Amino acid sequence: MSNLLNRFYASSGPEREIPTIAVSDGITTHYLTLGFEDRLLRLETGQQVLFLAYGMDISLPEKSSDGVQDLAFAICNVDGMVGEFVRAAQKAGREVLLTFRVYLDTDLEAPAKPPLEFNVKSGQVTAVEAQVTAGYYNVLATAWPRRLYDTSRFPGLRFM
Repeated sequence: MSNLLNRFYASSGPEREIPTIAVSDGITTHYLTLGFEDRLLRLETGQQVLFLAYGMDISLPEKSSDGVQDLAFAICNVDGMVGEFVRAAQKAGREVLLTFRVYLDTDLEAPAKPPLEFNVKSGQVTAVEAQVTAGYYNVLATAWPRRLYDTSRFPGLRFM
């Protein structure tokens, strides 16, 4: 973490945290920020991007040992942009990725800490709101060994 971010977390200085989300389906990327004004911010790659202001609520994953760490967010869908994006990605079968970045309003040249990347797991879209759940790769729900030995592929197991 940067010294500025360490000082921000340690004291109540004049800085404000600016949470942002980038949602991409591999073809289109939407850059969104919490608030009332659009912001021109620089990504960690050096590219400058306009983040559109949206009314949204973000719930970061909690640090726990249960293996499921999900980020949940709800965003206004009054203009229908979110609903159209989600439907188009689902119809084409594309994987949707979500990148969460945090900036401080005194330093907009780079994120204050490395971005967090999630895979979108599920979502609900209504006329006024879209709720999305995204998470890291869930290691605890992964079978090992990956190749399961069952009687359909290995009929000799039936006689053991």
